[in-house]
Amino acid sequence: MSQFFQELKRRKVLTTLGVYGAAAFIIIQVADIVFTRLLFPDWTVTFVIVLLILGFPITFFLSWTYDLKRENKTDDASEHEDVNKDKKWSLTKKILFPVTGFILMLIGGIFWFISPFLTIGMGHEKEYDASIAILYMENISPEEKSYFADGLTEELINRLSRIQNIRVRPKTDVAAFKDKNPTTSEISDKLNVNYIVEGSVRISGDELRTNVQLFDIGQDKITWSEKYDKKLENIFDLQDEIASSIVKKLAEKLTITKLDLMATKRKSTENLEAYQLINECYDILSTPKEDSKVLVEKAMPLVEKAILLDSTYADAYAALAVLLFFKHENHDASDEAMKDANDAIIWAEKALFYDPDNELALAESIVIPVFQMRAKKWAKEDIGDLFKLRQLTVKMDHGLKKFPDSPLFLSIGGMYFSIKYHITKNESNLNQALPYLLKSHSILKETFYQNLDFLLSGAQDINFEMIPTIYSWLDQSDKAAEFLIMNKNMICEDSKYECVNLWRL
Repeated sequence: MSQFFQELKRRKVLTTLGVYGAAAFIIIQVADIVFTRLLFPDWTVTFVIVLLILGFPITFFLSWTYDLKRENKTDDASEHEDVNKDKKWSLTKKILFPVTGFILMLIGGIFWFISPFLTIGMGHEKEYDASIAILYMENISPEEKSYFADGLTEELINRLSRIQNIRVRPKTDVAAFKDKNPTTSEISDKLNVNYIVEGSVRISGDELRTNVQLFDIGQDKITWSEKYDKKLENIFDLQDEIASSIVKKLAEKLTITKLDLMATKRKSTENLEAYQLINECYDILSTPKEDSKVLVEKAMPLVEKAILLDSTYADAYAALAVLLFFKHENHDASDEAMKDANDAIIWAEKALFYDPDNELALAESIVIPVFQMRAKKWAKEDIGDLFKLRQLTVKMDHGLKKFPDSPLFLSIGGMYFSIKYHITKNESNLNQALPYLLKSHSILKETFYQNLDFLLSGAQDINFEMIPTIYSWLDQSDKAAEFLIMNKNMICEDSKYECVNLWRL
């Protein structure tokens, strides 16, 4: 045993393994930090660790096989033999190390490129510790003030959605119960949730009164209730207090990390006027039967003023991206359209910089490049498009995990797989696209008679364009026709397809 240990020392095996171990530790730490910021899936860090473990015996073998220490010989013949060995080893190093490094670099590059495609293809339903539905607050104010109640509801949904192990039902799910009086059991059966938040908002002058309560389905009782009296200008403090109180109550039974708590406290803005301007902008964009250019002209001054009031307001930058995109209804490849699309992507990325959880901005950063690619009629053999697709894949995977029940992201998921089909010509991508689109459609169909905002209307447009098209690509034109006939009341109000242009028909 002593001789073996001495041989290990002589061949510098222990030194080599020590250096390898230190390097491996640093690589793991860097991967754990950097991969997260690059939106790589969790298993990629594990993959790196496994590779490094597999590299340990390889390092041992190479270190043992190639004696890097030159023995001191006394006779000329031995010295001559050592020189020859050194020359051979020197030649081996010049060939072996670069080739090995190149192969590992090539494997790493291939893995980096294909890993997002593997991840989104192997997606599965995430498990949560609990689920909660935040019902739309009852508005007891004048109708023109209703957006405060809706805004409070949607802000609470956004904030609580940042908690990793709690599933928060999206606004499309709870919209079905808006302005109705369902029982808690009806809501629980429909949405399959453990908790329900409900309340009311009354605005009188500059006074704001809010009642909120948390209902525990399992215990069949209200476990928390509170009344708030605030000045209207303190609405953001109110959002903080309500969100913190709900989280604190849920934390008694669930595991909520400090990072989750910090995320729920992140505000979209503290400027009330900017907040009101963006809400007014969204109302304009959601106006039905209005020319897109007219909408942009009406909304653009509001967004520009909101950004002047708060230069860190993510929703304002996301709205600006929408307006630039909406300027060109046909999304053609003209220089002006492409410039506005590029600017829109920049504003969307800026919105994500200030709020990484901004659904609209994340959706824009995927959809706008897609329409650019369509306009350019991108080719399968263009390697640049493959890298664009990879970038979109990373964002798409992140979006579907972050917003698993969002009709918008489900529809975008369908678009993503149709893009993959255009590149790979593999019909399996179409079969993957359909479930996303059909799930989005089923959610929107439940809330069809509610007023859809422009995001949900956009998702609906994607569904009615893509679902029949994909059926036709799969040689299932009968299903395409059946889908259009069964949902004709959602396509046009007159149910006669007169609102649909000739190309879509």
